[in-house]
Amino acid sequence: MLATFKTQCLSGARAGGIWYCEGKQLWKFTEGSAPVKVGELPAGGLRLTPTVVHEDRAGRLWIGTGQEGLFCYDGTAFERVPTSHQDILGLTEDREGNLWVGTRGGGINQVKPRAVELLTPDAATPFAGVCSVCQDTSGRLWAVAKNSSVSWSDDGGWIPMSSKDWGKDIYVQCVAPDAQGGVWIGTKANAAQLWRDGAFIASLGTTDGYGGDAVGTLALLTSPAGEVWSGTRTFDGKHLALLHRRAGGETRAFELPVAGGPVVVLAVDAAGDCWAATAKGSLWRVRQDDLTDETGRTLAGAPPIRCLCAAPDGSLWLGYGGQGLGRLTDSGFSHYWTEQGLPDDYLSNILADGRGRLWFAGNRGIFSVRAGEFDALAAGRVSRVGAVLYGQNDGLLRLQASHDSWPGALRDDEGKLWFAMESGLAVVNAPGLPPQPDPPPVLLEGVTVNGRTVAAYGVGEGAASAAPHELWRGAALLRLPAGSKQLEIAYTALGFTKPESIGFRYRLAPLDKDWVDAGVRRVASYPQLPPGDYYFEVLACNGDGAWSTTGATLGLKVLPQFWQTWWFRIAAALVLLGSGAGAVRHVATRRMRRQVERAERARALERERSRIAKDIHDDLGASLTEITLLSELAQSGEAPAAEVRSDMRKIAARTRQLTRTLDTTVWAVNPRNDTLYSLVSYTCHHAEDFLKAADIRCRIDVPSQVPEQVLTATVRHEVFLIVKEALHNVVKHSRASEVTLRVTTRAAGVTFVVEDNGRGFTPATVRLGGAGRERNGLSNMYQRAAEIGGSLELHSTPGQGTRIQLDIHFDLT
Repeated sequence: MLATFKTQCLSGARAGGIWYCEGKQLWKFTEGSAPVKVGELPAGGLRLTPTVVHEDRAGRLWIGTGQEGLFCYDGTAFERVPTSHQDILGLTEDREGNLWVGTRGGGINQVKPRAVELLTPDAATPFAGVCSVCQDTSGRLWAVAKNSSVSWSDDGGWIPMSSKDWGKDIYVQCVAPDAQGGVWIGTKANAAQLWRDGAFIASLGTTDGYGGDAVGTLALLTSPAGEVWSGTRTFDGKHLALLHRRAGGETRAFELPVAGGPVVVLAVDAAGDCWAATAKGSLWRVRQDDLTDETGRTLAGAPPIRCLCAAPDGSLWLGYGGQGLGRLTDSGFSHYWTEQGLPDDYLSNILADGRGRLWFAGNRGIFSVRAGEFDALAAGRVSRVGAVLYGQNDGLLRLQASHDSWPGALRDDEGKLWFAMESGLAVVNAPGLPPQPDPPPVLLEGVTVNGRTVAAYGVGEGAASAAPHELWRGAALLRLPAGSKQLEIAYTALGFTKPESIGFRYRLAPLDKDWVDAGVRRVASYPQLPPGDYYFEVLACNGDGAWSTTGATLGLKVLPQFWQTWWFRIAAALVLLGSGAGAVRHVATRRMRRQVERAERARALERERSRIAKDIHDDLGASLTEITLLSELAQSGEAPAAEVRSDMRKIAARTRQLTRTLDTTVWAVNPRNDTLYSLVSYTCHHAEDFLKAADIRCRIDVPSQVPEQVLTATVRHEVFLIVKEALHNVVKHSRASEVTLRVTTRAAGVTFVVEDNGRGFTPATVRLGGAGRERNGLSNMYQRAAEIGGSLELHSTPGQGTRIQLDIHFDLT
């Protein structure tokens, strides 16, 4: 039978049979039955060309055409669906129920059920931004626009109230339903007016004697029992109040402090208590006509409160302007914000949909969270809540909620949610929302180490060995080079319905003991990863908080540096053991060396003490003995006067010599004189005094600046005795008229030179001659120089004087 049709496209029907199109006509053929004409596409072209037909899982039929775009048939009527291009090439459906449309020139389009619709200004909606919305007892919706105009819905359209309905110019702020029909309309300067049956029949604020004629109403709240709550302020701002009108018409005013700001939000909880919040963060409660300030039980600092929502369990939700969400219960206050998964910290309205979800409207759009997730967060079972955000990805580019007018949202009789927005009126078809899709599968996108990609998805089978490793092959192990400091693993989820709301958690065993809740972040970072074997796993969850049971996995092996290998550690242990033994031996050697040095210093000290004792005994003792004998002879009375005078002169000479010897001994042993400067100074003064007494001219040649070099007492004493012996030999043997004492310093030491203009001698003859003092004196000089590490040189020629040079070696730098 199909042979009689000029079929242009066909597709199988889910319930059996075939869909096929011929021009504008849509037909269905079922085996054993005649073809049935379903209808005609509402296209304007005379020669419409269907290109593709697809029936989705919900039973809707989608028809793509060559020039007329995309059509949807829901079983009753055809609807044109806008696309980026009118020439449709292909249709397919993903596992989440999204329809993907391939166009010629317009790319790929995604078509999915719209959860949120924004009513913007057009012929049917005579308002732009909306500040307040409500539904009266007859089911009619009312909206207050930003320009103070009021409209109500009628058979799907909106009808604005005219100025004749008002009778006078008033500026509207908010609207709320009356239990007996009609609505209460809050104005900016004419109190709250009750509109019913085409006329104003009552007011709340002026006729009840509160605040005079200029009373502004910022918030309204009514109950099915006929009660009306109103937040008001006088035009001059000097009086703020919360008005309560009972069902019988009796009104009571609760005056509020001006510093707390006017009431902009109202709510009645399950116990019947009225809660009122201000734009300055104050929170008040009225219970049985008693007004109490509850601000202290909420967030510190009292940030602006934009909305309230009373829950059936008695808790109160508070939406803040910039501080997220608060929850007040009898047991305390809880605070939630973006760090716990909320997409927005500026919340203007909160509604419960009656299906376990809370809906929020804020600066970034509309989002929902399962109420049970806040309980899980408070109990510590999760670290973040899963939120489903609606906005730009749903084709709504301007989605920002209004605030500071109450009520700003409602749930209507059909369960739809309405929110007042800065750009119009948003409606959420909560009952018609499809269930959240199953948790999406997770995919690893790439692995980078120290900023370099070592593995990636989509490299290809034939990639060179130097290219990054291909992740989709599912390799059991990825080897990371030694020195891997910064590891980053990028992942994603194959979800298309609300990809921005997909949550993730991961762990790297055995480094992570528990799962790391990443929220919507799609990269895991690990700095300074130690060498070893690891196993990475990542899971995803949908908007209902359901987690996937299996995720993407990857085995990792971080290779060690050579100093982190077992053989190096063993070698290092052996080296350390050997070093320890060497250190012990070194310490023992140093200890022994110090003991030897101490013994040597002790022996040197003993020698010095012996030397001092010998000098005192030889010089001082002999001199004192001689002085004693001469004194006794002078006192005997038998010696002639000339001999006494001679003995006295000898006593005086010996005393002077004894004084000089004692001064030399004291100078030698005084540690304050252990410097080169002291040696040079003392030696020069001794030479001058000694040669002056011998009537020999003395010339001193020393540097203007003598280095600050420390010398031991032994060195000083031996150098002085060598110079002293040289001067003694000059006076006794040279018959010189002039002696020069020259001192020169250099980087490696100091040189003392004693030079005379005497008769001179042959040095070899003196050294090898008899056993006289001359030979003993020179031998002592050579010996003393050798003991202190110096060198002595003797230069003399008969008739040309004698020159003795003493070189002492040490570091003057």
